[in-house]
Amino acid sequence: MAIDSESQEKLKIFNFCLLFIFQYGVVHEMPLRKIKQKSS
Repeated sequence: MAIDSESQEKLKIFNFCLLFIFQYGVVHEMPLRKIKQKSS
């Protein structure tokens, strides 16, 4: 049980990190696209 709960916590942290990285990338990708459209 201890090993199972530990792996579940690691999965939660891993999923949270993935979501954070994805959202961070999207937030920073949007302004870049707008700037490229304006310059072209």
